[in-house]
Amino acid sequence: MGRTGQRLTIRSLTLSGFVVDADPFLHWFDPQRLRSIHFKGECIDAGFWLPRAMQKVTVRCPQKIDLDVVPVGILTLNLPKDLKVIELEGGNKVDEVLFDVSGDLLGRL
Repeated sequence: MGRTGQRLTIRSLTLSGFVVDADPFLHWFDPQRLRSIHFKGECIDAGFWLPRAMQKVTVRCPQKIDLDVVPVGILTLNLPKDLKVIELEGGNKVDEVLFDVSGDLLGRL
């Protein structure tokens, strides 16, 4: 999350099946190295744009994108009951606590 000390030195990026916004390009890719981005099928634009430093990057995408409407049900969420913080060590879950929206942990499970 956020900026990194070293940026990815990828020259050409091909994506398929991604939801794409601007953040990765602003924070993670080296604008001096990136030359082309190719969006293949089933990529979804969620606010994609490139910073001025990447104005020479070539962006290719499919001419026509057919997206079907997908019905989505309403999900009711009770944050104090449903939201949990899970602590991992070495990829294994070692602790789980309820999360309080005020920032305090409600207690150990």
